[in-house]
Amino acid sequence: MEKRLPLALILSLAFLLWYLSRFKPPDADPAASPQQDGATVGAPGSVEGDPTRPPPAAPGAREGGAGSAAGAGSAQEAGGGGAGRAGAPVDLLAVSDAPELSAELDSDDTLSSWTTRGAALVGLKLRDFVVSPHDPEPLPVLGLVDGVTPNLLLRDLNGRYGLDQLNWELVPTPEGASGGTQELLFRLRTLDGLLFTRRVRQPPTHESPHAMQLELSVTNEGTERSEAITLVLQSARGVVDEEAGSNFYGRPTALAVVSHGPGSPEVVRWSAGDLDGDPRRIADGETLLAAGCMTTYFASVLVPDPDTLVGQVYPLPVPDELKLDRHVKLAQPTSDLDERQLRAELAAKVQPNAAVDLQLWVPRLDPGATQTFGFQLYSGPKDLETAALPGYEYLDAVIESSYGNFAWINRAMLQVLRTFHGVVGNWGVSIILLTLLVKGLLFPLNRKQQTSMARYSAVMQRLKPQLDELKAKYKNNMRTFTEEQSKLVRAEGASPPIGGCLLMFLQLPVWVGLFQILGTSIELRQSHFVGWIDDLSRPDRMPFGFFGFETINLLPLLMSAATMVQMRFQPKPADPAQAQSQKIMGMIMPIVMLFFLYGYSAGLSLYIFTSSLISIFEFHVIRRIWPMPGTAVPARPS
Repeated sequence: MEKRLPLALILSLAFLLWYLSRFKPPDADPAASPQQDGATVGAPGSVEGDPTRPPPAAPGAREGGAGSAAGAGSAQEAGGGGAGRAGAPVDLLAVSDAPELSAELDSDDTLSSWTTRGAALVGLKLRDFVVSPHDPEPLPVLGLVDGVTPNLLLRDLNGRYGLDQLNWELVPTPEGASGGTQELLFRLRTLDGLLFTRRVRQPPTHESPHAMQLELSVTNEGTERSEAITLVLQSARGVVDEEAGSNFYGRPTALAVVSHGPGSPEVVRWSAGDLDGDPRRIADGETLLAAGCMTTYFASVLVPDPDTLVGQVYPLPVPDELKLDRHVKLAQPTSDLDERQLRAELAAKVQPNAAVDLQLWVPRLDPGATQTFGFQLYSGPKDLETAALPGYEYLDAVIESSYGNFAWINRAMLQVLRTFHGVVGNWGVSIILLTLLVKGLLFPLNRKQQTSMARYSAVMQRLKPQLDELKAKYKNNMRTFTEEQSKLVRAEGASPPIGGCLLMFLQLPVWVGLFQILGTSIELRQSHFVGWIDDLSRPDRMPFGFFGFETINLLPLLMSAATMVQMRFQPKPADPAQAQSQKIMGMIMPIVMLFFLYGYSAGLSLYIFTSSLISIFEFHVIRRIWPMPGTAVPARPS
């Protein structure tokens, strides 16, 4: 083995581990969005009752746009009258004596719960996905924020109408009135003559998988022209993060998919500290395709209708009650008081969930005029098959952003895995077949490299006495020794093999691609392999019950052991120093891989384990049946 090989192996592994820890692409800079400096995104004042863009947000609107309803009174409403002081009570221009009621919309793939308080979404479950292989309950993807606040609340920017606080009237609608479409209708009248209406339609699954239609309208029922209003529609906030606390899986990410015309749309992403960043203004010539939040395998986004214009998208962090509950449970408080204190301390430390607010603009309405906004709410998997359906093009951009810079490799690998799965019906076997395919494609290059390495090692072993003499002769002049060594080796017709780490670099995209699709592709979520391995996208967690461990991840341990055995079979360098270096690498590298990949998906460990077994089989069988030219049959390592 050449001197550079151990260093190259270390650098290759370091690159792999670095990339795996940062496999998601960097979030786009909202400030870099294409728009002219100082450009005013305004609404034509002469066109009333038509969709228009909002004017630039007034000072303080960022806080109002992303904050709670209680804090919204501090923002100045554009085009609308005065604003209350921050924290001061605001006299609402709407009252309601309607009771707080609940209602459900049920389809083949979703079950959603709604409340008349704020005409909001309380929770949503996916019927075609389950919580875990051991829990067949429908998977909840949306829930209450902080255990209290529902999703999709609507409010005016200065909080004068209390749209998110009052009970709206639930108007009875005919059941199954339109080809199996279910419908809920909420409305709220204000003291100044406005009628706010929210209509929710749940079409049949075959028409709109995992989607429902949301229509918001404002009608002037008064006798005078109404004031302009800036509305804020909150996206889904209680998105359930299945992988809370994991360092490998993607964190909840707020996003906006913006089209600039022909070509691929821009996906603006905010997560962690970026959630307090600047909003993304939708400039003239741009179209908001979708905005919301995504987690590892699922997304919940609002998709505006073509004639619905959104002025700005505000990212914001929101509490994640599920994560907080897990952290509190792990701490095991001894009393209710300890739990309350612990919850208060952890609330500021637990990584928040992500959401966005959409800014909508209602111009001054003549008596009888109506302003309407239409959206599709998609809450479902980040699935390529769904993305290929008409009207779901935005989902393809969302998935592409999840794949990162190697998206084309990931798509190709996923397609290969799908093909294998269509034949064998098991994702674990499909990964094994993928490993065999990769090793088979690389076999000619691998054999050529191994032959070159074996020949070079044999020459160096034969020349060892002469090299020792040269080393003793030029022990004080290493430059001359190197030159003489090169002359001697060239005279024997041998040369150091080039591309010693080429095979490892060629396999890096496969490793990285498999790492990413296991952490993003919905097909591999809860994919059963064999025995206790019922989810290849997570650690295998074999029941153990010894030494205080309830479970252990067996596949990473087998992977590390097989890698260590494989490295023992590498050709031994003639130079004792290089041989020692190779021996140390053979011990350290499997341990490092075990340390970094022990808590990651079983699918990647299965790939590396299978690859090492194939290499061991190649040494024991193939090289004995088909010896490399100019080399002896390899002996068993001592």
